[in-house]
Amino acid sequence: MSRGPRQRRHLPSGRAAVLLLSLANLAGRPAVAAEVPRALRAWLHATDSSPTADQLRRTSHDVEADLAGVAADPAEHRFARVRAVALLSRLGTVGADDRLRAIARSKDSRLRATALMALGAGLGRRQPAAALPVLTAGLRHKERETRLAAARALGLVADPASAGVQARRALATERDEAVRQALMTLVLRARPVAGPTKPQAPATAPQNRR
Repeated sequence: MSRGPRQRRHLPSGRAAVLLLSLANLAGRPAVAAEVPRALRAWLHATDSSPTADQLRRTSHDVEADLAGVAADPAEHRFARVRAVALLSRLGTVGADDRLRAIARSKDSRLRATALMALGAGLGRRQPAAALPVLTAGLRHKERETRLAAARALGLVADPASAGVQARRALATERDEAVRQALMTLVLRARPVAGPTKPQAPATAPQNRR
């Protein structure tokens, strides 16, 4: 007894074509940036002015979350992502500083460097001791640009003595010339400036009394 022709298991040609086209469209479709308040987005793309902390807060119900979301969103324009990191430092809040610390550990080197500089310029001036741990961790990063940003950010903190201590430690292992120069600047800045010395009176020979 002969067997009938083997049945092929496949989708009808019409349905298969539609499915393949749908998958191709999904793969090629660019990611869509998250919804951001219009007023905040205007600041994110501004190139000739910078907002104050109060102006930023008036743009959104949760401006910290919105800025952090833009920074983390690969669908956003590169300039807007970096700008969002810089604007976080304007807020001067614990929450904003915590978000900057997290971005300083990002896999994106540009965002990482921007976060380190923002922490140095913001938290480093307000609370140097709170900024030093993340900045000194940046000095040990494997990427040169991150170490250079950390060294420059250390120069912004309002504690030159502590920055100089960390710079001397980093110099023991740093080999990149540009990073070493930035660290040496911190070491020299940390040295106390000697005050003017008083001129000593010239020694006179004792006079003979008669």
